Amino acid sequence: MPVSAANVGIAFGAFAGDIAIDDYGASATVITGLIFSVVAIAVAWGTGFLKPPMVEESSPATVQSVPEPA
Repeated sequence: MPVSAANVGIAFGAFAGDIAIDDYGASATVITGLIFSVVAIAVAWGTGFLKPPMVEESSPATVQSVPEPA
């Protein structure tokens, strides 16, 4: 995972926690953390089903460097 993705995750979590505390009190941070955990587990589980794209192997191109005499 790139470092920037971790930084974004930390910033988003802190922002959501701040909103939860400001609007609903300290107990709301537990619910917010639970929601983040469930989403993170679902995303991590879902990435196990991703497959790399299949690339067709093309036949090697034959190129004549010297033209045949006519």
